[in-house]
Amino acid sequence: MFKQRAGIQATHIPYKGSGPATIALMSGEVDFSFAGALTSLPHIRSGRIKALAVTTPKPSPLLPGVPPLASLYPGFESTNWYAIFAPAGTPAVIVNKISLEIANAIQLPDVREFMAREGAEPVGSTPQEFATFFKSEVSRYAQVIRSANIRAE
Repeated sequence: MFKQRAGIQATHIPYKGSGPATIALMSGEVDFSFAGALTSLPHIRSGRIKALAVTTPKPSPLLPGVPPLASLYPGFESTNWYAIFAPAGTPAVIVNKISLEIANAIQLPDVREFMAREGAEPVGSTPQEFATFFKSEVSRYAQVIRSANIRAE
C-alpha cells in the first residue's frame, strides 16, 4: 500500500516477528519499517530509532509531533485492530452477549488507560457495525493486492 501511494520501489524483507524486524532496523539492515507501538515505543523513546510518521488518520498522543502518513499521502491509512470472532452459526443471543460484555469492559477506566498507554484506542462496536468495518477492510486490502498483482505462493 505504501509503495503504491508513494510511487516508490522497495523490497519487502520478511522477518519472524516484530522483534527481529526492529533489530534489523536498529542495526541498519533495513532502511525503514512499519512497526507497531508495543515493539517500537521503547526504542523510539531511547533514541535508537526515529518515528517518521504514524499510519493512523490522526496523530498519536503517544508520539507528539509525529505526523500521520496521510499528511504526505492523502488517504493512506493502515491501522492494527483486534476482534473477537465466533464460529458461523453461533446463536445471535450469545454473540450479542459477548459483544455487550466487551463493550462494557472497554469502558472501564483502567482498561482504557492501559490500552491508551500501549498505543491502542478502544472502539467497541456492535456485531453489525464490525461486520461493515470488516468488509470495508477486506475490500480495501483486496484492491491493494490486485493493484500489486500479488499472488499466493
